[in-house]
Amino acid sequence: IVMSAQTKSVQNKETHEPAPYSRAMLIVSSLATLPLRAAVYDISSIELEIEKDYKITTAHFTTILTAFCVANILTSIPANWLSTKYGRRATLLVLGAINVGGFAVNLWSTYILSFKLLLLGRIISGLTVEAILPILDSVVSDYAGKHSAFALSVKNSSGNVGMVLAVMASPFIYNKMGSFVYCGWFMMMFIIFGFVMILIVTIMDTSGKIKGQEKETKCKDIFNIPCVLYLVVISSTLSIALGHNSTFFTTHFVRIRTNFSAELASGFLSVQLVALVIFSPMVGAFLDKYGYHHGVLFAGGVSYTFCFLIYAFYPNCDHCYSIMIPVIFRAIAGMLVVPASTALIPMLTPPSLKSFAFAVYRTFRVVWGMVTLSLAGFIKVSTQTVSNGFFFLFSFLLSAEIFAIILNLIGYMCSTTKPKESSASDSHKSADSSFAPMEIETRKANSQITTFHPR
Repeated sequence: IVMSAQTKSVQNKETHEPAPYSRAMLIVSSLATLPLRAAVYDISSIELEIEKDYKITTAHFTTILTAFCVANILTSIPANWLSTKYGRRATLLVLGAINVGGFAVNLWSTYILSFKLLLLGRIISGLTVEAILPILDSVVSDYAGKHSAFALSVKNSSGNVGMVLAVMASPFIYNKMGSFVYCGWFMMMFIIFGFVMILIVTIMDTSGKIKGQEKETKCKDIFNIPCVLYLVVISSTLSIALGHNSTFFTTHFVRIRTNFSAELASGFLSVQLVALVIFSPMVGAFLDKYGYHHGVLFAGGVSYTFCFLIYAFYPNCDHCYSIMIPVIFRAIAGMLVVPASTALIPMLTPPSLKSFAFAVYRTFRVVWGMVTLSLAGFIKVSTQTVSNGFFFLFSFLLSAEIFAIILNLIGYMCSTTKPKESSASDSHKSADSSFAPMEIETRKANSQITTFHPR
């Protein structure tokens, strides 16, 4: 792959097909994303076993998860500053090495069953995960060109696969081996594999440190990003957080309302993941070809609205498969909102601030996730006597989603530019600059290239 990347970086201008360099970068970046997303969920599926063997309470386990999220928030944006100052290749290598170190501490904790070591390891790895992902997003976007939406969708889908591998592998390994040591070694090998993929990315990324391509990010640059992008980021990340957090309560809700077993209720949720992995790249390809990003975001928000509305008023029904209806709406929403929101970032942001914008996007996702999950859990516990707390829980999610839709509509109205009308000449211009990131700044300086604006 590396040899192909270094020797065949010239695109086919006749067919406008992605160069082998672009495909190779997408593949390797997606493989690097697998263990990073797995690192977020690797212990969530064995909570009870960890509490038992480590002799800790649920509050201690919650502290581990919270510390990991807080560490994500603290480093996502500062890591972007480092990548623009010292180059993203050097930053990726340092962050990848720190991530390996964090999981080495986690592995050590499995031998002596130390809560403090487990917490320390999660904090160290948390400092790197959401710092690496925005840089990889920027790399993929650079080497995908006009196929950016499709490429980012594929990368995000690989992250979902990594999440499932971690959630399924951890309880399986523990039940078969009866020890956390083997779970620790599995994740350690997975993280080392991810570091090797990051190393390959740095070898292939010849544009990672080129003078003039990306300026050094400063605090005042936060005001240079278009306001419409902030509206898109706030609205889309809120929708994504609401959708993700709803899954924490859905299994319990399905079991109470329909009397399905835990295995079958969890199986319903797997439909959402399958839809995200399979259909998200298709949505990305549609966006690359036709646009309508705000329209897709709006459709996703409406799907979330129907999902929460049905859940709020769903009656008790013994073994009713109609519970799949809101699950399907949730799956549709996820496969629309994530590709559209990530595709808008490189289109609405100046090239010199792209990685910074991806970092802001990732940070908002984590912040909204923590805030909405805390509020949702508090509402459910406080209203437990009313429909087991689910009515007010999903009413809160519904209200928050309507707020996100309103923000998205405001963002659409704030965008006063019209979409670019496609033409043969524009197509050739786009193709010429799609897969050669080293030439982006030079070509923009020498000629006026029409900017594609989302509809």
